[in-house]
Amino acid sequence: LADGTHRMYFAAFDDGLMTATSDDGVSWTLGPPVISNGGPHVTLVDLPDGGWRLFAVKDVGGRASVVSYTTPDGVAFSAEPGTLLTEDDFPYGAIQSPYVLRMADGTYRMYLTAVPEGESVGQPGGNSAYWMVGATSPDMLAWTVDPAVAVAEMLHPWAGLKADGSVTVYGGKMLVRIRSTDGANFGPADHLDVWGADYHVTDLADGQIRIYLEQGYETTELALLEKGTTFGEMGLFRGAQRSAGAVASK
Repeated sequence: LADGTHRMYFAAFDDGLMTATSDDGVSWTLGPPVISNGGPHVTLVDLPDGGWRLFAVKDVGGRASVVSYTTPDGVAFSAEPGTLLTEDDFPYGAIQSPYVLRMADGTYRMYLTAVPEGESVGQPGGNSAYWMVGATSPDMLAWTVDPAVAVAEMLHPWAGLKADGSVTVYGGKMLVRIRSTDGANFGPADHLDVWGADYHVTDLADGQIRIYLEQGYETTELALLEKGTTFGEMGLFRGAQRSAGAVASK
């Protein structure tokens, strides 16, 4: 945020989309709910004239669909009309966890989780498979599916833009890291000895990165010796059963 603090957004299921604030990114204070029926794994992206656009997946007409909201202050949200993408746009089943990243050329990429036809993301007993899929947009409103993005085992992806314009994505259950020079074609995966879900990566002042991850019903954090960028999906807020969200910083 403008004052150097952080705001977390996370889904608390029946309570909707919740918030928390922090001065340092480590100690968090629970804040007010902001969207009564907000979906899990949201992303916030800066708007050119101030404020943010929030992306989430909701059930619309029986189809998992990406929807958006805008907010001038991070607390009062207005739903935008229509849907941006639906599960029917992809050659899989349900979709979830839209992560939107502004690229170096000013366009946008969205990375999502997709599961096989007939399954829902995070269903009881787990999914038989899952992939990271993607789409592109010039303005965050009109989206085109990018068939080049289809990476197995990348659950709930978090993406960061590097100074050279390349993209690094973290995701999976066992933490997986993949890299791409163009945001579409990814190289071999690095499998890191970290287990969890709903990863979020943020820079530290000393050049390290902090990774937040959900383990059961609490957030664990650790630092890895690699410099990252931007912000996005966040782990669980410690306490009752909740799912992941996002952190806004501006």
